[in-house]
Amino acid sequence: MEGELIQEGAAAAASMDEGRSAPQAQDGIAEDAGALDAAGQDDAAPRVQDGIAEGGKAEAGNPGETKQPEAPEPYELTAAEDFPIPQEQLSSFTETCRGAGLTRAQAEAVLNWHRTQYQEDTAWRQQQERETRQAWDKEILEDREFGGTVRNYRETVAAARRALDAIDTDGALRKLLKDTQGQFHPAVVRSLARAGRMMGEHRFVGSSGAGGTGAGRPLWERVYGPAEDSNH
Repeated sequence: MEGELIQEGAAAAASMDEGRSAPQAQDGIAEDAGALDAAGQDDAAPRVQDGIAEGGKAEAGNPGETKQPEAPEPYELTAAEDFPIPQEQLSSFTETCRGAGLTRAQAEAVLNWHRTQYQEDTAWRQQQERETRQAWDKEILEDREFGGTVRNYRETVAAARRALDAIDTDGALRKLLKDTQGQFHPAVVRSLARAGRMMGEHRFVGSSGAGGTGAGRPLWERVYGPAEDSNH
């Protein structure tokens, strides 16, 4: 009897020990292996998404977004003294450069390029004018009728000025010939010189019908006299 009780006690103790070491019912054989592994991991352990390359500088903004360039600080451009650009155009140019996002240094570089182009163009035009003037002078001086000798050329100039004084009563033609350098054009010199010679060869008729300059009267009337009245 006593032996049986001892055996039963030993069996009960062994059964209790097996219950403590055996897996619990929820850890059944049908559970997913990944789920079991995850359940067994320590919460402090690193996860797969925490890769070894993480932890660097934080990305600014979304990766897909394009960073907009910062607007340059406000500035105003100033043209050099040898680049006479109107202030209105300079202000418009400055505004365009700022709108395009150019810095002051970049805008000044573009403005300096335009200044260089202006200087080169001006020098080219001046050279063309000098060459043209030299060709005109050579042509009129080699013309035996209006040039040939210094004396003959001076007489040509005097006759041309006399005609210009007679026909240019308000000075507009004289100013035009000066501004355009047309006063040196051989065709202009010849035409005015011929008119001046004609005026010198004819006796002007004054307003009284006698000699005189007849100022204020038409050139043709001063040269040829008043037209005869057809009724007489």
